[in-house]
Amino acid sequence: MLSLNLPEAYLVQIAGQLVGVRYTPLHPMGSREDQAYVLEDAEIEFLFYDPRMFADRVAELRDSGAAGRTYALGPDGTNPNLLELAGEQDLAPLPPAPLSGDDIETLYYTGGTTGKPKGVMQTRFGMLYTQLMNLSSPEPSGESRRVTLICTPISHAGGTIITPTLLRGGTVVLLDGFSPERFLRTVEREQVTHTFLVPTMVYVLLDHLRANPEINVSSIEEVVYGAAPMSPVRLAEALRRIGPVFVQGYGQTEAGPAILRLTKDEHRLDRPDLLASAGRPTVGVAAVILREDGTEADVDEVGELCLRGPMLMKGYWKNPEATEQAFRGGWLHTDDLARRNEAGYITIVDRRKDMIISGGFNVYPSEVEKVLSEHPAVYMTAVVGVPDEKWGESVKAFVVPADSSRVDPEELIAYVRERKGAVNAPKSIEIVEVLPLTGVGKIDRRALRANGR
Repeated sequence: MLSLNLPEAYLVQIAGQLVGVRYTPLHPMGSREDQAYVLEDAEIEFLFYDPRMFADRVAELRDSGAAGRTYALGPDGTNPNLLELAGEQDLAPLPPAPLSGDDIETLYYTGGTTGKPKGVMQTRFGMLYTQLMNLSSPEPSGESRRVTLICTPISHAGGTIITPTLLRGGTVVLLDGFSPERFLRTVEREQVTHTFLVPTMVYVLLDHLRANPEINVSSIEEVVYGAAPMSPVRLAEALRRIGPVFVQGYGQTEAGPAILRLTKDEHRLDRPDLLASAGRPTVGVAAVILREDGTEADVDEVGELCLRGPMLMKGYWKNPEATEQAFRGGWLHTDDLARRNEAGYITIVDRRKDMIISGGFNVYPSEVEKVLSEHPAVYMTAVVGVPDEKWGESVKAFVVPADSSRVDPEELIAYVRERKGAVNAPKSIEIVEVLPLTGVGKIDRRALRANGR
């Protein structure tokens, strides 16, 4: 499937689940090379696409021999229109295919930021359990009915909340892409109760609400955010402006979208330590923090977050070596560094590959970013390691100023040094207008590293 947020794209996915075909989404923002690689590696036979945006791309993929049989979700003129073909069919019951829970239902590909994307095999039972986890959240209060607004790609995390909403008798509102004005006006018009956002979207919404205080967002009962950590300072601002409606969901392609959860009640302004946390394991999830030698880390000791549970992937498609490495010791190794406090709350420190080793000391970019974001002159920030002849790597920060604030890099360096020590203090700070983002709204650290050298 190569589509923006079309209802028909979701219906094709559901139909595929019923008849037993394997489903793979292509990233709407992906390159032609990556999309062709996925089509060939996943041995795709049928490609369904949104002709409003992707007719030219599909023509390129078809000409390269990678696309297989192609069907448009609407008029195109080049390929068969699936909607017309569906209208010609006789209505009849379609019995579900005789499949087992261990059969592969989806093949999602990782982003490929560290090499070729890997196909993540998810079973039918694993997908079912993920939906049950989503259904475990409470319903809207009072007489309101769930209205879910989705502006992130339904090919990724946004799509996992469609089925639970419909099973509850609710309504799903789809938007192609995100703009703060359109999003907030849709909230007002449709009386939206639930949505999913990435942190960068929350920041933009807060800025728009500050400039347009008349906008009414009182219908919102739950905002699930994920895909990247949120600045505790901006999260506190969101709680004050939008209300105590935020839920953090930590997940990854290999494990599903809601492995850890920080509930609305746990988003407490008087507990900044909780605001920096990813929460505690969702029911059915076993989580442990392991050292390099495979032993369990002590309370507040940094190690790798490892998982067990029925929602985990079956493995990597046609890659038994990577599968064995990921499940070594009987745990799924997330490659995320984390610590757990005495109450069981887990704080994600950083991706292992993002950790900076400077002069033999470990520096976690997220901790430096947290301190920088507390400075009133800082709107957004990202920290990466760059090559350094003396230290091996040095800490470099990219900073977007708040409003029209004039930012003194030396002042910010001193600010971090005072709160986190000399090792964590950036050696350099670059003032930028925007930070590069990936297609799912995460900060593109690879691009920053390339620019920072």
